[in-house]
Amino acid sequence: DFMLHLSNSSYAVALDESRCKWHVNKLGLVMRNDMEFVRPLIASTHFAFFIEIPMLADYQVEVRPVSWDNKWVYLMATFTTDPPKGSTTRILNCISITRTVNKIGRRTVQPAKLFAACGFGIDETNWNQICKLREEGKSKGSKLSKSQEWLIDINEFDGLNSFEVQRLENLEIIRKALDGNSLNGVELLKTL
Repeated sequence: DFMLHLSNSSYAVALDESRCKWHVNKLGLVMRNDMEFVRPLIASTHFAFFIEIPMLADYQVEVRPVSWDNKWVYLMATFTTDPPKGSTTRILNCISITRTVNKIGRRTVQPAKLFAACGFGIDETNWNQICKLREEGKSKGSKLSKSQEWLIDINEFDGLNSFEVQRLENLEIIRKALDGNSLNGVELLKTL
């Protein structure tokens, strides 16, 4: 822009591309039409700007899930530029939190089940379970496959319990940052 740095609207464009790549690379299997046909939907995106990105500077956008609840997945994106001379630590220019929901038709997919269906977890138990359901196909008279039915089933799922403590800690930080406690919350986001 006329201030000779990356325009704030450009962050959203770069984030869209990075978020799309993350979804395809990490959740692409369940998004396929011949699998579960899960569709990620963005509910909100929040930006916290720290240091401007100079015009024509190289920067990186890294996207990763930092927490989830029964409905929402919280993705954090960090915008960083090269470290100054003599340092190895990249400069944090901006943090973005995106709240997404995943749907099969109009039905919500629990985030923990979604991650399990994509192979996340400490062992192969969840992956083996979803593969078995995929092989079973559709129930008689049902429009949904067994794996789709499992994903939208509202019963509790404990397949990612090993991440539960960290998930809850991160969720508390995100809620502080997004619910008006912006100064302390944004500083806490840097710790994620």
